Amino acid sequence: MSKNIFLITVKKDLLKYRRKSDLKSFIYALIVNQGFKIVFIFRLCNLFYDCKIRILYIFLTLVRRLYSTRYSLWISPDANIGGGLRISHCFSIIINSAEIGDNFTVLQQTTIGSNNGGNRSGCCKIGDNVFMGAGAKIIGNVNIESNVVIGANAVITKNIISGVTVAGVPAKIINYKGEEYSQLWCANN
Repeated sequence: MSKNIFLITVKKDLLKYRRKSDLKSFIYALIVNQGFKIVFIFRLCNLFYDCKIRILYIFLTLVRRLYSTRYSLWISPDANIGGGLRISHCFSIIINSAEIGDNFTVLQQTTIGSNNGGNRSGCCKIGDNVFMGAGAKIIGNVNIESNVVIGANAVITKNIISGVTVAGVPAKIINYKGEEYSQLWCANN
């Protein structure tokens, strides 16, 4: 990750927590918002992964693990997450290696996991403007398109089309207003 991409991505993340992206808002979000702190450390680790100063990457990895344990939140170093990631409540969140687009909002007790067997083995791909409710699970190599709202405690094991709201176990489409709802919940507030 280059320095310019890092700065743009952090700015998008900051706008999900604060209305401005100035230095004062950045410091406030870093001190007050647990989710932003975790996301920022994740971004720093990605920035310094290929750094020549290896000790800096090792230090940041230790800090990331400390905060992951403290807040019961794990973001895999292999996860490829676009700008505008918002973690509203840092508790029991697991994001395994996945490809996630811009403006992704996730609530507590969620899992984005991989499946090691069967015809759906692998990790998922999630589009832009996706809201994931509390307790929702995404398991296996599924494709979730853009502008999707995933309801609380939904379990997704199959591909989800764009612009829908899904809920239930297993997840089913409950309405086609996903784009409207995802803009409401995933917008930069």
